[in-house]
Amino acid sequence: MINRRFLSALLLAMVGPVVASSANKPPKTPARQSSQTKSTNSMDQRLIEAERLSAEVVRLFQQGKFEEAMPLAKSALKIREGVLGPNDPGVAHALDNLARLYLAQKKNDEAESLFKRCLAIYEKNPGVDERTVGRTLDLLAGLSYKSWDFGKAEELYLRAIAFKEKAFGPNDQQLLYSLEALADLYAYRFEYKKGAANLRRVVSLKEKLLGENNTEVGKSLEKLSCAVYKEQKSNEAGQIEARANHILYSEAARKSESARLEPEILECKLVARLSVGVSLSSLINKGVTEPRVAIQADEDGKITSARMISGSPSLKEETEKAVLKARLRPTLVDGRAVPVQGELLFRFSPDPGLGGTMLAGAP
Repeated sequence: MINRRFLSALLLAMVGPVVASSANKPPKTPARQSSQTKSTNSMDQRLIEAERLSAEVVRLFQQGKFEEAMPLAKSALKIREGVLGPNDPGVAHALDNLARLYLAQKKNDEAESLFKRCLAIYEKNPGVDERTVGRTLDLLAGLSYKSWDFGKAEELYLRAIAFKEKAFGPNDQQLLYSLEALADLYAYRFEYKKGAANLRRVVSLKEKLLGENNTEVGKSLEKLSCAVYKEQKSNEAGQIEARANHILYSEAARKSESARLEPEILECKLVARLSVGVSLSSLINKGVTEPRVAIQADEDGKITSARMISGSPSLKEETEKAVLKARLRPTLVDGRAVPVQGELLFRFSPDPGLGGTMLAGAP
């Protein structure tokens, strides 16, 4: 299952600011100026200033100076709104830059509001680059996910997929992010059948784009094997996992090294649910943070080492004891069991079926 810290990083990875397009600049004015050309020239100068401000926003963003960039981004937006009107694509570029700054500062509500304005402008201007529209839908879906509005997140990811299919065709790489993110959402909601269907499509698409033995294909096969396993189809899951493990870990096995598994794969391999009790009020009022535990396991799946590397110190002893009692399903590479290592993540689960106030790193 996707971890919420990972989702935050993923959102940020999508959002380096872009300088607003110069497509909306008025044409250069002739040397002799009438009152109309003077007005046009004034507009041109204001847009040049907005472009300069946007370039400075990019520079400051890349340096991590988000607060310093904020007033410049707001000024660029104000200029563009004044010159171009509220529904011009140039205004959407400025809104997008400002939204990314809010997102980088974890001000998700403000970012979401601006991304919604961007999307409304794109919908009124059909000529806008389709990749920009698709990315905005993905970002809005991710923000809905982070705010626990899973229904809205699903709706937006499905909308992004449909839009990209129409714009680029059913086999374009632009679809991969939306398909994988939606599969992760389904895993988080325990809707493994839907997740498996998405992942089958991801695997097929990556095979066409990258080749059947590419590492990215192996990673998606690994996720697919987990989804199928949780559908109670252990034989099919084993076949898929065998192919994934061959692609990903055969070199490590040849060198007698441990296979390093991703957190969601470790969670999938847990034989039984792991949980650490903590109240919701502690999460909110005392700032309790979710544990991350580095583990090692032998060929039989017995966890031999557990060390909490992040999370609230008050949870350390209980968390490490719980992890050391756990077992993993063995990992077979070309028919031979191998030791594994990785990081096991715990997450707060609002699911009443899990007690509603438990941190669970579990299948």
